[in-house]
Amino acid sequence: MFRLRRFIRNNFNRIPETKAAKWDRRLKFLYFFLTWNAIGLCFYGVLKANKKDGDVGYRISEALALGWLTGVKVKNAEVISIHGISSVTKTKIVDSEVTLKGLNSPKPTD
Repeated sequence: MFRLRRFIRNNFNRIPETKAAKWDRRLKFLYFFLTWNAIGLCFYGVLKANKKDGDVGYRISEALALGWLTGVKVKNAEVISIHGISSVTKTKIVDSEVTLKGLNSPKPTD
């Protein structure tokens, strides 16, 4: 180990402190970006692994609506998902059970 340190000090020049600080900031940003994407990929993998074939599952808006409805103790409701200016799906929530009706979405094939 001592030989490696001596070799590096004898054969390479020192990096100026400003240049080292600039590269430190760049590497921190790169590390943050890669870590954030890795966490997102892990989260996506867990969600994908828990989903069965043919299972629609809850969408985010449905899960939020269900949580809100249980908080205010409403038994029956209808959640309309809107994308742009057109209605995409209607979801009926009856006694905390979700039934999904697609309005403009393509029908699933068997």
